[in-house]
Amino acid sequence: MGNRKALQLCSQIERELNGILADSADETLRSLMVIGVRPAPSSMRVLVQVTPYPSAGKLSFEEIYASLESSQGRIRTEIASVIHRKRVPEILYQVVLA
Repeated sequence: MGNRKALQLCSQIERELNGILADSADETLRSLMVIGVRPAPSSMRVLVQVTPYPSAGKLSFEEIYASLESSQGRIRTEIASVIHRKRVPEILYQVVLA
């Protein structure tokens, strides 16, 4: 996959994931925003950088990773319904705390 296509996929995942987080029943996930998605190292795996909204209060790495991990299946399913690819990329998360 060319770099343009990989970046286009990452942009599409970022938009969809921000919506998924905002609509989540999990309060911790609703407190997060996606600040970047990039191939890691190819479009078969993407690195998603998330950070809490400033108004979210104090969240720990553990809380955030636990919420992301427990919702991983639902997140991948929702992304798959939008990107229309044979295989949904593996999603890795990086939490950025200020």
